[in-house]
Amino acid sequence: MDMPKCEMRTFSALEVIKGTKAGRGLKSGSMLKNERYSFQVAYKVERQHMRRCSLRAESDISEYITLREEVLSPCSMPVTNKGYVLSYEPTMYPDILAPYGELGITCRKGLWQASWVTVSGGVPAGVHKLKFALTDCDGNLLGETSFTLNVLDAELEKSDLIYTNWFHYDCLSRVCGEAPFTEEYFAVLEKYVKNAADHGMNMLYTPLFTPPLDTAVGGERMTVQLVGMEKAGDKYSFDFEKLGRFIGMAQNCGIEYFEMAHLFTQWGAKCTPKIVATENGRKKKVFGWHAAGDSPAYENFLSQFLPALKAFLQARGVYEKSYFHVSDEPNESMLESYSKARGLLDKYLPDCKSIEALSHYEFYSLGYVKTPVVSTKAYPPFAGVKGAWAYTCCAEKDDDLSNRFMNFPPQRNRILGMQLYMNECAGYLHWGYNFYNSYESRKPIDPFAVTDACGAFESGDSFIVYPGDRGPLDSARHEVFAAGMADYRALKTLEKKIGRAEVVRLLESEGLARNFTVYPKSAAWHIAFREKINRMIAGE
Repeated sequence: MDMPKCEMRTFSALEVIKGTKAGRGLKSGSMLKNERYSFQVAYKVERQHMRRCSLRAESDISEYITLREEVLSPCSMPVTNKGYVLSYEPTMYPDILAPYGELGITCRKGLWQASWVTVSGGVPAGVHKLKFALTDCDGNLLGETSFTLNVLDAELEKSDLIYTNWFHYDCLSRVCGEAPFTEEYFAVLEKYVKNAADHGMNMLYTPLFTPPLDTAVGGERMTVQLVGMEKAGDKYSFDFEKLGRFIGMAQNCGIEYFEMAHLFTQWGAKCTPKIVATENGRKKKVFGWHAAGDSPAYENFLSQFLPALKAFLQARGVYEKSYFHVSDEPNESMLESYSKARGLLDKYLPDCKSIEALSHYEFYSLGYVKTPVVSTKAYPPFAGVKGAWAYTCCAEKDDDLSNRFMNFPPQRNRILGMQLYMNECAGYLHWGYNFYNSYESRKPIDPFAVTDACGAFESGDSFIVYPGDRGPLDSARHEVFAAGMADYRALKTLEKKIGRAEVVRLLESEGLARNFTVYPKSAAWHIAFREKINRMIAGE
């Protein structure tokens, strides 16, 4: 019996492999010794569906290679703004990167599918041949292809960019089935934090108490509070044991910076977060929507809590690497309420580092926000602000702004690393590492079926990892953005050799502007340019 005809090719990580047609592919690439490198192996059978197929890699560096199947995920709410997109129509994209299950790979007749190849850091320098073989359920060979990887004898500099992607600890509790901050929960959480750090994240959002984020007014999210509290009249005492455990776990995973939960509710600091304390032997909610942000009772709490927290963080040696928030994304109508709240932080923690996501210059010019975290859509007025950060979320979709939406070409995601370098950003923030809720957390969602928070945000905005069996499953978007963070480090590494002015001149000559909208749109350009940077770093 004739074996089914099978085509196989290798592609860069910036191609989207789906449907009946595929491009020419990519046969080789380079990496530095201490970075991750990703590409794709694609295959298409012509005569019949083939179930329980297997893909294997053969190489002298096999121990560094991970293969994962690219699984389709629904893009039910694509970005429909005119610009640089894959499609304006709802469809499926190969976004989930899943380990091969016991059923293996199902190859669908006439359709290109792919597996994601990741080569971890630590590979010996030299030219390495990677061969890939696709076999059927009986072990018969269906097809072969190969890829040549040149590992250059050089290393990336450690990143000086602070990168945070907000964890949602209640969502993690629900998908793993463990109560927050139990031993079992910490075991799962550690896998997610290690995953984040492996992808370039070095700051972790820290739930001192339940973060007042994405919550309907009057609504309530699951309690995720690290700090234990007791209340006796107007006096509070604090137990920082779990916070210490959290910090130690994060540091062991590679996290350096800690981003404290917001001290006031979103959009103007009008109310207080949900804070639970033990009073007269019973746990009760002492603050929440019922308490005004400028109430004497809350100032009394902060006057005791913030100095005690500072002393603890200093004792752990992390106060200088801890950052505080007042209220997320305030607008011009909230200057008064925000300024009052800011005054409390300045009063009780006058020397703390603080950051705030915002789009309105007034909060910075009036001195209410010392380190602005600016929407890339609203960045121009902040272009000269030394130490400013950038953020993206659901709003950054016009004018070819870079972002990670599912229907954006991967190049539009990865380019952000170079843009952060061009704009001299000190940090980058995204709000959705694992938000598995609807808008305002009115109900939980299944992230494998719902990627738009029930019609609230374009698909791809609210999470970048999927919940696997007691640990995260990467998305292709997550891997691509990690490559963008490596690009940032590569430019910083090159800067040490030739100076920033020359690196900027090189980027400008390639078509990158000092903004977040003008950049080369070609995936092939990006791959070739990074190869050029690698050779310059290695002195070739």
